[in-house]
Amino acid sequence: MPIVDSFSGAKNVSSPATKQFDVVPSDEKREIPFLPKALFIGTGGNISVALIDNPNSFSVYKNVPSGTFLPLRAVFVNASGTTATDIVAVG
Repeated sequence: MPIVDSFSGAKNVSSPATKQFDVVPSDEKREIPFLPKALFIGTGGNISVALIDNPNSFSVYKNVPSGTFLPLRAVFVNASGTTATDIVAVG
């Protein structure tokens, strides 16, 4: 029996995620291949990100706990300033 997708028509920012991408922080402005709803931080620390409305400016979120979903529409995760690991973009 096929799985029924009760959320197949839900495509807004608060809908469940339907895709993911492992993020490797880079100082070369390597874009996330889709605009995520959030970043999942597997192993806590600091994370330096640029958001969709200002992709040329990085902000550092400090002491993010392990297992946190940050509801950020990030386009880049910068290596400089990022100590968190196991980062996954979800969209």
